[in-house]
Order: sequence, then structure tokens, then C-alpha cells
Amino acid sequence: MKPVRIILAIAGIVGPAAATDGQITEWSASPGVQEDWFTPSNWTNGVPDIGTSARINNGGIAGIAGTAAEARVLFLGLDGGSGSLHVVNADLVLDFAGFLGWGRFGLESRGSITASNATVNGGFDTGLVHGSGVGIGSLELVDSELTTSGIGVGITSVSGVGGQTGFSASSFLFDDISAPITSEGASGFNLIAGSTTVNGPASTGTSSGTVSIAASQVNGINSLIAGAATATQSGDLAEASANILIDAASVSFAGSAPGMTIGAALPGEDATSRVEAANLTLRNAVVTGVNLLGVGIVSALGANANGFADGSLTLESSSLEAVGGNIGSMENGPGVDPMIAACGRIDLTDSTLQFSDSAIVGKHTDFSSGIGTPSGTVSLTRSTLVVSNDLTVGSDSTLVFDIGGTARGTAYGTVDAGTALLEGDIEVQFTYAPQPGDFFDLVVTASPTGMLDGIPPFSFSGGGVSELAGGIGLNSESNQVFRVGLIPRPEIVEFGLSNDLICITISNLLAQNSYRIEQASNVSSNLWVELGAFVASGIETAWYGSATGSIEQAGIRISTP
Repeated sequence: MKPVRIILAIAGIVGPAAATDGQITEWSASPGVQEDWFTPSNWTNGVPDIGTSARINNGGIAGIAGTAAEARVLFLGLDGGSGSLHVVNADLVLDFAGFLGWGRFGLESRGSITASNATVNGGFDTGLVHGSGVGIGSLELVDSELTTSGIGVGITSVSGVGGQTGFSASSFLFDDISAPITSEGASGFNLIAGSTTVNGPASTGTSSGTVSIAASQVNGINSLIAGAATATQSGDLAEASANILIDAASVSFAGSAPGMTIGAALPGEDATSRVEAANLTLRNAVVTGVNLLGVGIVSALGANANGFADGSLTLESSSLEAVGGNIGSMENGPGVDPMIAACGRIDLTDSTLQFSDSAIVGKHTDFSSGIGTPSGTVSLTRSTLVVSNDLTVGSDSTLVFDIGGTARGTAYGTVDAGTALLEGDIEVQFTYAPQPGDFFDLVVTASPTGMLDGIPPFSFSGGGVSELAGGIGLNSESNQVFRVGLIPRPEIVEFGLSNDLICITISNLLAQNSYRIEQASNVSSNLWVELGAFVASGIETAWYGSATGSIEQAGIRISTP
């Protein structure tokens, strides 16, 4: 049993009256030097108890060691002050809340807690601004457990009179790979980093949050937000950035509508919202029960809105099960002529991402006017993307497949989908030297007509490859699979006339069956050389199975030496 127990109350900005209601005692010991929490003369109104609000605001450092301490509310840095708390081998019980670096009234505040060998119960906000000001906060828990009602890291809310400015920056470190982080209740807790809301007019808000979690489990998240910016009134500017790393064996979600958002900008009329960098990395984790609401998404809420969002999700040796997903997408509300751009990226390495519904990569909805570009990228390294229903990849988006061998899903990245509308590009990156006859089924759909838009454009690099063939079909009269491969040396097994056409039947083509070439306007005498080499373009050539005569393969390019 770990001997330190810290109990905090809530996460999320609350009104000043609620936070300071009750008796108040201020830290009065000399600033810059650690002094004992339990010495009455270090406080203006005695040592705090469960009904007292405790403030360390003069640059002081309070130390708690060996004896349980309590307070109703704990402020470390408020309205221009600063304060720190060090806890070792003791309990700290907070009945209402803990606030670390709360900037108000245009002033800068700083606050921090460090604790080791701790058990932490409750919620807290660290690095927050309410109105205007600067809030800087940090919370560091080492060799600890955490049961929480919410975690806010870098929260800025600017509202009221116009022309205000708010800035928050905060960090949260949890480092105990053998200990869990758990929700206090069945409804789950919110984990929010880098969130800015500006309701001016002509006001500016900025937030930045950094979270690093190494835990055995993270259980019961209701909402995970990394980087969100909302600007509502004319002339408002909201900016946010966030970086969250979670290294845990399992990450579960709870509550009625659990969601995950990484990089979201919501600009209102004549307002600007920007999320320059929002990143979530999941490492060694099994993640279940969440709706991936967006990775790099913009929603324009009014006329002349200006919005940008850049979000990325990285899975390393992890699996994520989600309902649906939007990656690099945007939508237009009631506004006219918005200027918006959305960039979303998902990188999978030795991982699986599974959507039980549909997924959209780089698309826009209700976008009848204005200027905007949605783009999304999904990169697969020894990983699998599974979409039970429909996968849509927009024209400015890309699927990247890293190929290190011929074993599907383990040596190279793959996509399995109900249907696939691939309007964007496919990039193939070889990390080994493939041999003629090596083939790779990159996209496989559940329906015989699942590849909805024919052959997607693709490029390739690495592995010493100078020529790569690709196409769809592969099964008789089907449009089900997109395959690329190095064509083995063909062998002519039949040459002659058929219905007044010169016909050649060749083995060892892309589908590794025998095919007949006909109706090829570019297969003519000037293409034949001494060794009998020729090139046939899939645009001008239909490939027919020699046995059935049905179209089995539409080849992009076939080059035979």
C-alpha cells in the first residue's frame, strides 16, 4: 500500500465564488524556501482543515510529510501569485478542488504540485485562465496511483468585455507503469489538454497542454480532447496546441457518449480558430469503446469564418476499436465564404485500428461555398486498418503502405473494408528488395464490387524497384481487391490468330494466371524488337482470362523484359 494519498475534487473551470466560498487561510511563510504545512504561524488563519480554502500565493513552498493534511480548496498561484506544494509519504485530502496556476484579471499566476509514492483521488485543473491573464501550472506524480473525476491541462476561457487576452500553458506527468489511472464514477472522467474558448469580441486566447502518462491502465475516460479552439464573435482569435502520450496496457472509455478528438477548430462569424499541432500517441495499449470524433477537423459556424486544424494520432504496438472516424475533414455550417483547412494524420506501426461503422479521410460536407481544403493521411507499417462499412478517401488524401515482406498485415500494411472509395493517392514504400512474383493485396473489400471508383493512382519508392504493376479485380468478374506486385518474367504459351485478331496468351502476369491480350492498339509491329519485348497499357488493353473469357484484371501497366 502506498502511503501518500492526495484527494482532489473536480476538473473544469468553476466560478470564483464557488471556488472561494468558506473560510480562507493564506500561506505567509517566506517565499522560495520550503516550510512545514502544519506550522500554524505559516498561515494567516491557522492550518487549513476540510472546511477551509488554502492559498499559497506569495511564491512560497509548502511541504507535507508523514502526516495527513486537508483543505476544502487548494490554490497554488492565483491572481498574479505563485505557489508550490511537495508531498512525500503523507495524505492530502481536498474536499472541493485543486487549482494550479489560475490567471485572472490580466495577471500571471503559477502553481505546481510534485508528489512521489502517492495515491491521488479526485480531479484538478492546472494552468488555466478565466477572463484574461496568464496561467502556468504543472502536476507531477511519480510512483503513484490516480483515481480522478477529471484532468484539465492548459485551459483558456476568454469572455466578457472585448479586447481581452488569455494564455495558459501546463503539463501533467504520471509515471508509474505498475499503477492505474481510474475514473471516480461510472460516467467517466474528461482528459483535456490545450483547450481554448474565446467569446470576445476582438479577444485572443491561447492554450498549450502536455500530458505524459505511463501507467498500467487508464480506465473510464469519457472525453479525451487534445487541442481544441473555438472563437465565436467578430475579431476573436482562438489558438490551441496539445501533445498527449499514453503508455498503458489498456485504455477504456465510459459514459453515455465517449469520444476522442485530436485537433478541432470551430470558428464563428468573422472569427479565427487555429490548432497548429495536436498529437495523441498510444503505446502498447488496447483501446476500446470510443467514437473517434475527429483527427484534424474544422467546422465553420458562421460567415467569413477562418479555421485551421492539424491533428495526428499515432498507434505504436497498439489496437484501437472505435465506432467511426473522421480524419482531416471539415464541414460548413450556416456561414458564407469560410476560409478553412483541415489536416489529419493517423500513423500505425505494428498496430490495428478498427471501425465498427464507417471512416472518412479528407472530405468535406455541406461545403457549397468558400475556400477550403480537407486532407488526410493514413500510414500503415506492419498494421491493419479495418472499416466494417464504408471507407472514403478524398482526392487530396493519401494511404501510405510500408512493405517489408510478403506476409499480409504483419510484414506490410493492409486495409480491409466493406467498400472503398479511393479518390486520393496510394503511396507504396518498400523497406526490402521484393522479387518478381511478389504480390501485395493492399486493399480488400467485403463486396465483389467493393472498389467503388476503379483503380486508384499510386506511386512507389525504395527496395530497388523500377517498375511496379497494380490493378483491381483478381477474382473472376469482381472488383474486390487492389493488388500491386512485381511481375515475374512472362512466358508466351500461345500465339496465333483468333477472329482476325492477333492474339497472344501469356502466363505469369499480375494475377499469376494465364491471360490473353486483345484489342491493344499499341501492340503493333513497331513495338516488337528482336527479343520480343513489348509494353501494354491498361488504359488501352483489356485482359481476358484464357479459360473463361471474362474480364478478371484491369492492369495499370505491364512491362515485360
